[in-house]
Amino acid sequence: MNEFMDEELEGKQHEGDRRFRRYHLDVRLRLLTGPANSHKTIFARGSNISEGGMRVFVPADLILGELVTLELMLPYTEQKLVIRGVLRNRDGFSYGVEYAASTTAAERDQISRACKALALIQ
Repeated sequence: MNEFMDEELEGKQHEGDRRFRRYHLDVRLRLLTGPANSHKTIFARGSNISEGGMRVFVPADLILGELVTLELMLPYTEQKLVIRGVLRNRDGFSYGVEYAASTTAAERDQISRACKALALIQ
């Protein structure tokens, strides 16, 4: 097996453990940090999305547990999404961001619609 196949198999094994299915995407986003990370604005990339959070590649060393703001355009949408989330885990410069409890129904609906559209092509 090659490395890509190993990662794909590993991801499928963990899908049963997850609350929400993940969908691959590649989007540019802006991440704004809070005081624990010196109020930085960092351009980053989103690599997958679910109805519970996102995986983002951030070229910076950030402190886990901090509330951040993500600004991005989801695929198949016309409106920019600005959403708050918590940095939950990391692997190198790849961070798991869980959407904050304050996420509105409209924001969750926008994410849900994007996930459903991605499900059709993945």
